[in-house]
Amino acid sequence: MSVRIERPRAAVLHDKVTPDSPADEQDNLRQASEIATALERLGFAVQSVALSCDLSRSLSALRETRPNVVFNLVESIEGDGRLAYAATALLEVEGLPFTGAGTRGLLCSGDKRIAKRLFAAAGVPTPEYACNGTSVEHWGDDTVGIVKPACEDASIGIDAQSVVRGGRRLSAELEARRRRFGGPWFVERYIDGREFNVALLASHDGVEVLPISEIYFVDYPSGRPRIVDYEAKWDPGSRAYLHTPRRMISPNDERALCDELARIALDCHRILDLGAYARIDFRVDADGQPFVLEANANPCLTSDAGFVAAAAQAGISFNQVVERIVDASRIVHSRSAPVGRVASASGMLVNDCRLSAAN
Repeated sequence: MSVRIERPRAAVLHDKVTPDSPADEQDNLRQASEIATALERLGFAVQSVALSCDLSRSLSALRETRPNVVFNLVESIEGDGRLAYAATALLEVEGLPFTGAGTRGLLCSGDKRIAKRLFAAAGVPTPEYACNGTSVEHWGDDTVGIVKPACEDASIGIDAQSVVRGGRRLSAELEARRRRFGGPWFVERYIDGREFNVALLASHDGVEVLPISEIYFVDYPSGRPRIVDYEAKWDPGSRAYLHTPRRMISPNDERALCDELARIALDCHRILDLGAYARIDFRVDADGQPFVLEANANPCLTSDAGFVAAAAQAGISFNQVVERIVDASRIVHSRSAPVGRVASASGMLVNDCRLSAAN
């Protein structure tokens, strides 16, 4: 008599995406498809679940699937990045093992103001910032700043006009962006220099720093700020997209810089509790001083993304990346905090967000 062996079950949890959704949200759906294919190759029975504001429906789908692991790819809920942490909060309450950062990591990294406060308190170099117009006006007429959304990633809301000189002009741009897009915004001092991405991938032996990549700004017009804005990231036909190639840097050529970026990135991972994988974005000024711009919990894992390219440079295939992330989730889940502690930590972070918004 033949014995039927049941395959382990995986759910891929992703954003709810419609045909009218913008390019960054469509990319989340492509990511979910590629991850599902990799999981199937690894022997899992896979079901994809879209997370919407109707949390009870998504929860019912997960309960029906009864997954051994949930591969969490949620970046926003119906387009709002401020709600991304709700995915892990839901999974933690249900006791379902999941990949990537937990609720604390997503809350701390998901609001860039909170992350910057924690970095500054720990001595991690990060550009000065301000959250209200009055504070920004005191920066002076020669200060160059960049206006950013506090709780969005993927360069959402950032364009060539985001970089402004002068405190009063920065204050006016901050208020204009708030009125136009809604949600919390802040101003960060602009670091004119090189841009680097440091990808981190956990294993049973600890967190591995993958080969470091640099974003090059090739033949940029003198009047255009050297930033990876929304156009550079998501419009393949644009000049900005075509002139911001990514290249791995050789540690043999810049050993001291690579070591410093790796050290700081690992500090960021520890401070924010970023889980199985993450990406830390840096600017390095003309004096060689690195500054952390932001930490990305659960960064993009599409086959052409920077994280996967860094892994490939280290000899780690796409399937192996997925496998290592799933394996790490089992270790993290085995020592995860009880629900009471998660709820308490969430309350503390919400209060911290209120404090940072008042800066």
